[in-house]
Amino acid sequence: MNKNILIILCCFLSLTAWAQNETDNNRRVLPNYEHEIKLEVSNGQLKIQEKEKLDSFALNENLQLRNLVDTSAILNALHFEESQLTDLYGQYVMADSNTQTNLLNALIKRATELEGQRIIFSGKGESIPIEEPMYTPETEVDESKLDYTFWLSILGGVLGGLLLGLFFGMRMNKEPIPVNTNLGQSKEDILLTKTKNELADIKTSLQQQLDFDQQYFKQSFNSIIVPLENALEARDLKAITPLLIKAMAHYTAVTRFKLEKKQSFDLANMQMLMGSTTYQKSDFPRIDKNTSPDDIPNKLKALIELLKNAQADGVEESIVAGYKIEKL
Repeated sequence: MNKNILIILCCFLSLTAWAQNETDNNRRVLPNYEHEIKLEVSNGQLKIQEKEKLDSFALNENLQLRNLVDTSAILNALHFEESQLTDLYGQYVMADSNTQTNLLNALIKRATELEGQRIIFSGKGESIPIEEPMYTPETEVDESKLDYTFWLSILGGVLGGLLLGLFFGMRMNKEPIPVNTNLGQSKEDILLTKTKNELADIKTSLQQQLDFDQQYFKQSFNSIIVPLENALEARDLKAITPLLIKAMAHYTAVTRFKLEKKQSFDLANMQMLMGSTTYQKSDFPRIDKNTSPDDIPNKLKALIELLKNAQADGVEESIVAGYKIEKL
């Protein structure tokens, strides 16, 4: 058992050292450059990341920029100045094709050829191996000039693995092995359990929405639609006018609510209709017969004129465009 642990730890630390070397090979050091930015190709997108800031741009099926208008935005995100552009043109683009779009497409193509499909642009780390130019003829590698730090990192990984393996081996002889509660469960079983839980949450949410809708529309039918039909049949203008205004207020409220564009008074309207409101009348500005015409919004003046002409009231239990209209 202890030998297996040592082997695993040694491999892990050695791979860590290898990964670090691959990252170094992906680095492109630029003169007079004060940034460290990663250019990466992933899932048909060009991603530009500097610290926590991440910008994404669409690529076509040939992994070139889909929208040429993105060229300026990408160069701004990369913070390339003329000196850096000149340096990059000489490395990545043929002499007769020095355009910004051609340069970006060449960088994208080069990134796909590197480990992790990325290039890291940096102004630091001159001792780090710099990526070879795309158009430089291949030459035979001189093994005597290989970076000795790579082998030192592997040796350090091996030694660290040995020490950690010895330490954990001693701990295992003293401490009982914890029982894995997921033992016997396959990845498919774990995924199935997670999916069932998510579906249960969705079902609960949908049921709550259905219950709310049933209660709201039933109350709307009894409180607005039936009285409005009766008033229309009786040609009762005094009753029709406030019911039409209430119907308008609730139709706009439920429409915005379902489209997730609700305003603060929409939910108040719906709750008032169902008799479960948590809002107070004082939460909304009031308009009554003493309100100055200058304080009445233009969008409400016509409605108020209709109510006055019909000598009607009855919209007190609704919020009309964010206002309480009372006792005109």
